[in-house]
Amino acid sequence: MKKITVKELGKTLEENKNSTIKILLEGTINYNLEIDNAKIINEPNYISICNFKDRKQTIKFNIHQIMKIEQMDKEKFKINFDLLQTAQLKIQEKNIA
Repeated sequence: MKKITVKELGKTLEENKNSTIKILLEGTINYNLEIDNAKIINEPNYISICNFKDRKQTIKFNIHQIMKIEQMDKEKFKINFDLLQTAQLKIQEKNIA
C-alpha cells in the first residue's frame, strides 16, 4: 500500500471513466454501492462519482473530511475519513458505451 493524494485519486478515477466502480463504506455507515458508467466530477470541495447516464446514482466525498488515502493495488483504494468511517473503492472493467 502507498499513500496518495486527493489529486492522484481524482486523476486515476478520471482515467477510468465509464468503468464500474464498487464502493464499500464501513463504519458509522455501512453500505455497498456499485456505479456503472462512472463519471468523475472534481469540484472545489468534493470528488463526486456518478453514473454517466443516471445522475441519481451519485456519491460525493468531502475532500476536507479525508484524512488518508491508500492505493492498495492498481484498482483498489482505501479512504479513511476518521476512526469511525472508511471507504474502499474498486475499479472494474470499462463499459463500452
